[in-house]
Amino acid sequence: MKNYRIKYRILPWFFMIMIAFPLMNGKINFIQDRESSENRKLAELPKLDIGLADPFPQQYENYFNDHVSIKNNLVYLKNYIKYFVFKESPLPANVHLGKDRWFYFNNELLPAKRRASFFNKDELERFRKELEYRHKYFSKHNALYFLAIVPAKASIYPEFTRGDHQYHTADSSRTDQLLLYLHDSTDCHIIDLRKTLLANKPNHQVFHRTDHHWNYAGAVYGSLMILDSVRNYFPRIPKINFKDFKAIPHKYHPGDLVKLTGLHELIIEKQEKYILTEQWKNKPRRIKERKYEDLEGFAYNWAYEVRRSTSDTSLPNAMIIRDSYGNYITNILSAGFNNTLFVWDKWEYKINESIFENEDFDVYITMITEAQLFKLLQQPER
Repeated sequence: MKNYRIKYRILPWFFMIMIAFPLMNGKINFIQDRESSENRKLAELPKLDIGLADPFPQQYENYFNDHVSIKNNLVYLKNYIKYFVFKESPLPANVHLGKDRWFYFNNELLPAKRRASFFNKDELERFRKELEYRHKYFSKHNALYFLAIVPAKASIYPEFTRGDHQYHTADSSRTDQLLLYLHDSTDCHIIDLRKTLLANKPNHQVFHRTDHHWNYAGAVYGSLMILDSVRNYFPRIPKINFKDFKAIPHKYHPGDLVKLTGLHELIIEKQEKYILTEQWKNKPRRIKERKYEDLEGFAYNWAYEVRRSTSDTSLPNAMIIRDSYGNYITNILSAGFNNTLFVWDKWEYKINESIFENEDFDVYITMITEAQLFKLLQQPER
């Protein structure tokens, strides 16, 4: 009985120390923990304001949950068991595990061929109006406008999806629906990059297995199709083929989908990087100049404004709106232009008139993924 009383007298002091210690030094790591694999900013230690104390308990609970000792170790163990023992996705809400351990981003485009995900008539008409507006705007400024649609991974590799997310190749997708509607109702230049990636996937793997982005080979094929499309209007753009690139070994690449699971040290993917051969004389060089202020709250401001130049004034100048799929393309696409400006406008895919009208561009390209097409519906009413 005496030992029982002593034990429960100690408990309140133990909990007081547990609370006081992190409040004093901002840490709850009594045991060395792994780094968090969550792709988000962890909660910060809140300050206690006696005059406004109501939010503090929830704020502190969020902080405690994010920083409690060995949490990430336990999450890692759970993910390890689910993946290696039960052959399941450790994070099914975010990451779909397909056949042969192909990872897919579990967004609405994974089952994109379900009728429920198609655009309605009003949305299709708004797409048409937006692209017609852009076509006329750039024509007025003596520039050609191109919309290049980058496919989702499941559009190119449907054979590795499975279960509830099986991608049915026999049905049309909402991208097919949109392109068919625009083909009959607009003169806008649209580049469907699915065609070249599907045609060339027997020759090279064109998407990462552990990442939702295309790999270097996919980026090369996509870039060459864009240059071929623009060359129809600017014949001086040099013809580049896949054989003009050489493959060089590249470090192991843990894909972004695997990183979310925290297993990137165990599930690695080797890749090859493709660069223009030494025989290619007109290689673009990097221009360090930056003319525009960074976007507020944008995590990738280093990529907001990227410039390349071949110094070949016989070639057109191009402005290209990009997103994370543009990381591999800058040195490829820019080989076909004189001056090239790549802009990552925080996934807004705007015209960015203030930038375009401040410089001299002959070509304007919006590169947008299937998953982000709806962003074109969020532009100002035309």
